[in-house]
Amino acid sequence: MMDERGSPSEVDADPLATTLPDLRGHRAIRLPGELDVDPDLVRRALDHLNHIYAESTLQVALRVGRYVLDTFFDGDPEAFRRRGRGHATFTALADRSELHFSRVWLWRAVSVVTQIEQLPERTASALPFTHHTALLVVRDLDSKRALADRAATEGWPKRRLQEEVRRATRGQSRRGRPRLPMVVRKLNQIQRIAREIDELDVTEDLDPHVASELVRPIEHLMARLAELQHQVADHSARQGANPS
Repeated sequence: MMDERGSPSEVDADPLATTLPDLRGHRAIRLPGELDVDPDLVRRALDHLNHIYAESTLQVALRVGRYVLDTFFDGDPEAFRRRGRGHATFTALADRSELHFSRVWLWRAVSVVTQIEQLPERTASALPFTHHTALLVVRDLDSKRALADRAATEGWPKRRLQEEVRRATRGQSRRGRPRLPMVVRKLNQIQRIAREIDELDVTEDLDPHVASELVRPIEHLMARLAELQHQVADHSARQGANPS
């Protein structure tokens, strides 16, 4: 709309132009690193933000680990190491889908709580959770402390520490139970999934068309498991007939 003098009326004027301050005078104020990349600023910001993230993640892991130790194992790390896998209630908790972190992460959190006590306080607090988990496989305490100290002092990224850990543990004999065969690990996963399905109402919010499409893969799975059962039974019978 134009007024009698041919200029825009107040009604048609840009409302932002009347409410926002004139920022043209601020253009002379140069913001840090605004026009050219400041490598030193990038480095300092990177170090600071990584420290915040690492500190937060580590503190969360330590809180979780200590809670698990106190709640399920009377605060005894040795009881966790020796009896954790057989603890029925703790295992049930770790398998719950509502838990916001994985079974592996939960186990590592408890293990890191114990490891923290083996390291100098300054070194332990300087390393992020990912570095602590990388050190878990190092059983020799002197090697563990030396790697942790160098990682903290020299600012090793996770990949560098993992490489050094592999060198330090090369030839290290395995302790405890041997690694389970792949078929056993997969069957354990199927058992965990089956326990979760037991808690579901399969008819709830299940479209009939989707239900009909599920029949065939379930039948295929059942047939494969039956075949696997026969193979395992035959292998067990042969081993029993020909003991080594």
